Amino acid sequence: MNRLFFVFISLFFSLTSFAQVKNYAVAFDGNSDINFNNIPELNNLSKYTVQFWMYPSEWVPGASIFKRGTGTALFETCLGPTEGTIIFHIGNQNIQFQSDKFSAAVWSQLTFMVDESVITCYANGEEITSPTISSALSIPNSDSEFRIGQTFKGRIDEFRIWSTVLDTTEYLTHDPSVKGFILWDNTINKFHPDYASLVVYYKFD
Repeated sequence: MNRLFFVFISLFFSLTSFAQVKNYAVAFDGNSDINFNNIPELNNLSKYTVQFWMYPSEWVPGASIFKRGTGTALFETCLGPTEGTIIFHIGNQNIQFQSDKFSAAVWSQLTFMVDESVITCYANGEEITSPTISSALSIPNSDSEFRIGQTFKGRIDEFRIWSTVLDTTEYLTHDPSVKGFILWDNTINKFHPDYASLVVYYKFD
């Protein structure tokens, strides 16, 4: 089932405690999160793309952007132990990315593309160094709740998961010299070339 048409209903019933929509993004105070319940469409995806905007008002090591499951079923992106690091958890694998674009009190847009055992990370549309992985990075099968913002302080916006690796040769701008524009474009609609592969889209508008 596609999740696009249930975003507002999910937000209405799942915003907990002090999570709130603020300036067209969801604000978290570190004691709240959003529960989107189980999303079985994510199970066992071996090719996918995860995208989101984040603004940590305070860098809290281990704070989740999103999280589902634990142990070998873990699927998560969280803030790293030091400012400027992001950790992508997939099962027992912990993949760390570093960039000066990951900082407190700064907006940044992240895109993770996974193609079997290859992971590529982009920050604000620019590729950053990605480690070599020896095993598959398929999303573990899980019936756990999908949560956004656990212990996170700040704002999160435009959260998306696609069941494909986005084609970076496609551009959503009249200026094709703007490399990576498709990765951090802020308005997704049915005219996007990969729209049919959009499994999860939380606009937080």
